[in-house]
Amino acid sequence: MSEPKRTTISRRPPTKEPNLRLRDEPLYSKIFTALQSKILNGEFRDGGYLPSENDLARTFKVSRITATRALNELAAVGLAVREKGRGTRIRIASAGRIVRGPSASGLGQAAKSRKPRSDTNDRRIRLIELKTIKAPSDAAHALGIRAGCRIVYLSRVLNFGGHPFGYVMTYFSPGLGTAWRKEQFDTQLLARLLETESIVIRRSEENIHATHAAADVANHLGTKPDEPLLRITRISYDDYDRPVMYRVAYHPSERYSYTVSSYTPGGPFQNEFIGIYSRHPDIH
Repeated sequence: MSEPKRTTISRRPPTKEPNLRLRDEPLYSKIFTALQSKILNGEFRDGGYLPSENDLARTFKVSRITATRALNELAAVGLAVREKGRGTRIRIASAGRIVRGPSASGLGQAAKSRKPRSDTNDRRIRLIELKTIKAPSDAAHALGIRAGCRIVYLSRVLNFGGHPFGYVMTYFSPGLGTAWRKEQFDTQLLARLLETESIVIRRSEENIHATHAAADVANHLGTKPDEPLLRITRISYDDYDRPVMYRVAYHPSERYSYTVSSYTPGGPFQNEFIGIYSRHPDIH
């Protein structure tokens, strides 16, 4: 009698839960997001014209109706104007304009250069501290952990044109970032370091407050103690909607602006209130 075949079971590492929201995103919304990104990062200039409906339909392999809806959504949020017989012209509407400053992408270019940042005027991000601390109460509350838990703490000064415009303190969930080294921040973005920990930020919540400069913050920002500041807190969540990062940033009000253009439901993400914002240092 022949021996029965053995059944082998391959053990695979657990996969992440699928992001249903991304998977179910409508086609016109994907086009909207792609065009919005190009407008906000400056690839499409304010005042210029976007690709035509027919061009978008060919590029994204969708119907002309789908391309038309994407362009209509851009107009609805104030990023473009539909001009009959001419096309869709980029226009930053309502509250202001998008200014090219050291946003995440701009700061990233400086970090990716892999050159020693010895000249203060060339520095975009200056690392102050990277260490393990006991979680203070506000960070513990934001991260959903017990106060006093050991977590990694990162503090940096953001510079533009040789002037500091932001002092940023970041607290990470327990176990995250414990292997990071200071020199890694000379050549890598924080987002890339998070990826090495299999962390992808899917959403964030921000709050803006008016406050005054404590002595240590004033020293980092080159302001006087008790000068007015903007305090922006952000909680970032991963694929499983777990809070993984709590960020507290201080900005001198005269060097920083925060502009939001908002629209009501009916846009590419139904049943939500969407805000498109730009922020930049206003240094003269």
